Amino acid sequence: MNAVHALYRDETSLTRAVSAPFSFKEFCKKVDNVAKKNGYTIEFDIPYRDLGFTGNPNKEMVQIYPTLNCLVNLTETPFFVVDLDEVDHVHFERVTYMSKAFDIVLVNKDFSKQPWRIDMIPNGDKDAVQEWLTDMEITYTEGPMNLNWKQIMNTVKDDDRFYQDTEEDEVTEKEAGWEFLRMFGRDDEEEENQDEDDSEFSEAKEDSEPSDDESEVDNYESEEESDDYDEEAEEELEEQGMDWDDMEAEAALHDKRKRRHDEDEPPRSRKGSKRRR
Repeated sequence: MNAVHALYRDETSLTRAVSAPFSFKEFCKKVDNVAKKNGYTIEFDIPYRDLGFTGNPNKEMVQIYPTLNCLVNLTETPFFVVDLDEVDHVHFERVTYMSKAFDIVLVNKDFSKQPWRIDMIPNGDKDAVQEWLTDMEITYTEGPMNLNWKQIMNTVKDDDRFYQDTEEDEVTEKEAGWEFLRMFGRDDEEEENQDEDDSEFSEAKEDSEPSDDESEVDNYESEEESDDYDEEAEEELEEQGMDWDDMEAEAALHDKRKRRHDEDEPPRSRKGSKRRR
């Protein structure tokens, strides 16, 4: 008997799963007809399931799906529905290398209203969410900390030149719109750029300075050139001749050698002086 009930439940579940899309389609048609009779236009949206991600919009982790016009969760109460036409900007909070999750804040175009929040989104979904925002032409920024949005919205609400890049004097420059949010975490980017510049300068400096081996070779070559130059100079001096003192010393030495040679040489006999035997 239990097996029969189990089989019946399985068949019922399968029938509902197959008929659910058709039932929803019929429901959409009926709602659309009623809306038209009362002068309203209703457009049904379909969620992009491949872009879905988990997050916490209402103190509970749920599955959130982007659609063409909204960002929704309709499986858990209270339902979470954000009309993208009412979103002015999106800011990503707690974006660091150490954290495993981040939060997003969807700023309402009506600055008198507080933004929507979705917390604890896994880091692996950040690139997909940002690509989706880019496709929807919604600007976004990111930073490493949670911000005081109540204070931010009060300041933005009272700024008549919020979207201008100058102050009231039209001379003093300032961040236009939500660009000031990029200041949070901009120091890291500036340090990275500075490190890159330093590394490029160091590489250029290393290229311009000769290495130790090259300097040793250059010194060795310069020493050889110096020795060659000295030898050439001595040869030139020899070709040019000796000075007066050297010439006198050389002459005196030559005379001394000649006298010694004459004393050592035996006297020559006169011609015909030898006795004939």
